[in-house]
Amino acid sequence: MDTLTHALSGALLARAATPARISPGAPGVRGRVLAGFAGGAFPDIDFVMRGVDTLWYLSVVHQGATHSLVLLPLWALLVAWVIGRISGLGWRGYFLPAALGIGIHIAGDVITAYGTMLLFPFSDWRAALSWVYVIDPYFTLIIVAGLVAAWRWPRHARAGSAAALVVLVAYVGMQGMVHHRAQAVAEGFAESMGLPEAGAEALPQPFSPAHWMLVVSNDDLYYKAWVRFRDGRSLAERLPLPDPFDEMSRQYAREPVWHRAPRFGREGEESEFARVAWDRDEFRHFRNFARVPVLHEVTEDNRHLCAWFRDLRFTLPALTPSFVFGMCFDTMDGTWHRERRRGAMWLD
Repeated sequence: MDTLTHALSGALLARAATPARISPGAPGVRGRVLAGFAGGAFPDIDFVMRGVDTLWYLSVVHQGATHSLVLLPLWALLVAWVIGRISGLGWRGYFLPAALGIGIHIAGDVITAYGTMLLFPFSDWRAALSWVYVIDPYFTLIIVAGLVAAWRWPRHARAGSAAALVVLVAYVGMQGMVHHRAQAVAEGFAESMGLPEAGAEALPQPFSPAHWMLVVSNDDLYYKAWVRFRDGRSLAERLPLPDPFDEMSRQYAREPVWHRAPRFGREGEESEFARVAWDRDEFRHFRNFARVPVLHEVTEDNRHLCAWFRDLRFTLPALTPSFVFGMCFDTMDGTWHRERRRGAMWLD
């Protein structure tokens, strides 16, 4: 999820958890909501490490230590201490709302496809349900509606906040059921191709809960399809979005159209070069980061021969893919170096 949605979800949960009667000297409603907001935003503080090296950050740092359930109490204490120092009320009254904010942030990332290190530092395993796209306007609007209701009707703020959280959980649950359906379609295709042991997964897409990308992986060969599980126009098709976003949503078909995507491209000299580039030690962070890696292209200029790779998780129809990295061979001095390309999103 985007950081603002995380922060708002922390504020909503903190508001729902605020008791009707607050003890004298304890933080009030605003202070608790602020702590929840700050806690909800805090785990994305790992973004500052992106300045060191983007690929290292994506592979090792992002959604790691600051998103760990093991370290959650430590981060909650840090957030509570900072707010307590500013307010002069001490950290104890802010600890619970800050912890709730961090907790709902972690949950909000687990339901996406990126992967979150819940057990860091004891394990680098990443949990990823792949139920909700990282930017989901419906998800955000439910949270905003709950906060607006709590502000508009303060006497019923706890009930309104709790109701919004129930709706949010129901929405995520609905997405989980659609994911199950999409997963079944991918598995059915794998069986029809005589690949019962192939991996199959469904990845959520932006603007509509009905839009999904299906991926079937068999060794170094992938099959992908963009599909919609509901008739009618999506949110993107109803809004006056500029190119290429308006074109993107039209690529999701009611019946999946499958495309082959070899990890190393078509067999030949380019494929052999791509395999060599893929195995370079300098490319280890991309190998660790990419869950569905494929060759984007091989380029050549007067001096450099480059193999560019992308992760299908971050490929959207009609848009320049995000997080495209390459290994380039210098034909003059025989050295290798890693390169990065910009995608359609500003964070690329």
